[in-house]
Amino acid sequence: MRQSRSISLHAGSAPAMHALGRALGNALGSALDEAPRGGGALVIGLEGELGTGKTTLVQGALQALGVRGVIRSPTYTLIEPYEAAGRRLYHLDLYRLAQPDEIEALGLRDALEDRAILLIEWPARGAGFLPPADLEISIEYRSAIECPRDGEGQGAAEGQGAAEGQGAAEYQGGGDDLDPADELHRPAGEGRMLCLRAGSPAGVRLIERFLAATSQ
Repeated sequence: MRQSRSISLHAGSAPAMHALGRALGNALGSALDEAPRGGGALVIGLEGELGTGKTTLVQGALQALGVRGVIRSPTYTLIEPYEAAGRRLYHLDLYRLAQPDEIEALGLRDALEDRAILLIEWPARGAGFLPPADLEISIEYRSAIECPRDGEGQGAAEGQGAAEGQGAAEYQGGGDDLDPADELHRPAGEGRMLCLRAGSPAGVRLIERFLAATSQ
């Protein structure tokens, strides 16, 4: 079976987005655990307008990776490091970056160590100073986006169905979040559409693991 290089998924609520984040975290954890030593960090880029749920997705991923306590968006610090289960994890929010070369001051080269995971919001603002993303995630209002199809892995309905009800109790809110109340003012069938695109062979494997996690 041909591996998927892109998939689309729908999140109809903040808890659903959070649950998709947990599925992403599970996929990242297993991919990192199985990767050979010296393979470098896994880099995930997240793009989308303010309020589309990037931070909610990252919160779910970090919780699934073992981070405990409140997970806040690094809106002002730009980078927030974590360590859990022997893994080094970094959450970056580059929205307030004035110039791409300001990334040098964040010590990102140290973050690109073996067995690390980087989750980067607004990576386009650091263009030219960031490593290529293994997985690119775009989040948009559902009516504003169509993901390219590669013939497999199109799981919009399945993705939302698997996500609903998973991890809702651990949803924290805060940061650049998808507001649950916002769903009450949107026409039926809308929400957020996530487009996942692999940028490397590691990204292709991540998509396959992510699909397996959302189908459980």
